[in-house]
Amino acid sequence: MADPTWVLERDVFARETFDAVLAALRETGTRHHAVYVTDGRVVGRPPQIDGPCIVYGAIGVRELSKRYGWEPGVFGEEAAFSAGGHLGDLMLNASAEVMPLSAVGSYLDSGEWRTHDQFFLKPEDDNKAFAGLTLTPADFPGWLERLQASGYLGRGDFNVVLAPAQKLGWEWRVVMVAGEPVAASSYRLRGLVNELPGCPAEVEAFAREAHRRYAPASVYVIDVAEVLGAAGEPTELKVVEHNTFNSASLYACPAARVVEAVTTYVRQGGR
Repeated sequence: MADPTWVLERDVFARETFDAVLAALRETGTRHHAVYVTDGRVVGRPPQIDGPCIVYGAIGVRELSKRYGWEPGVFGEEAAFSAGGHLGDLMLNASAEVMPLSAVGSYLDSGEWRTHDQFFLKPEDDNKAFAGLTLTPADFPGWLERLQASGYLGRGDFNVVLAPAQKLGWEWRVVMVAGEPVAASSYRLRGLVNELPGCPAEVEAFAREAHRRYAPASVYVIDVAEVLGAAGEPTELKVVEHNTFNSASLYACPAARVVEAVTTYVRQGGR
């Protein structure tokens, strides 16, 4: 199989992530192009790529790959990343409600939700129309108004996942390639940003078990959280969500390890 070519979209990720991936590609001599994208199209002449391609950029990289014939481009189909029901009790919000965003306001007004101080909300699929967040029912109308005013909801109504908020300790992002965790990083501790490379062995083992239960793609990232008990003690691990690798920040994951693992997998015929 031919060596893959990476296409990196500029001005998408944190500078640290972009620079680390670019440095890893240069150090290993891996073919790559760094491009600017506007309105779903490459600015200037798009790279002409022969052989397999790995695209790393914004949530529009799936359409970008199809437009220019970059294959496989993106790992997995978008619908696969909203299939958390396959994980059963391994999922953090296993009992969450799924509904159109437009229905959330009236649902929160129901008697059931008056007993909850906060709730967690995120898009059901991998479109990242907004990042998952915790809100109070009273805050929701203002938040939705601001989001609509931003113009970021241009594609109209879509399904979201809604669940009671839970107290979390450490949260980690684990990069999975062919069923194996190849790199990891913490990204939050008790709700605050905290990025450190690596994760405990039990988190890697949990990620493997979740992969055996359900895998949305051959290469993807899985976010794992430590659930806290009433006294603030860690009680169990849960899957927060799956995300497509191609648009996922690496936080403090060792970029060289990620680039090597994904490149090798595609070079060997993986898709």
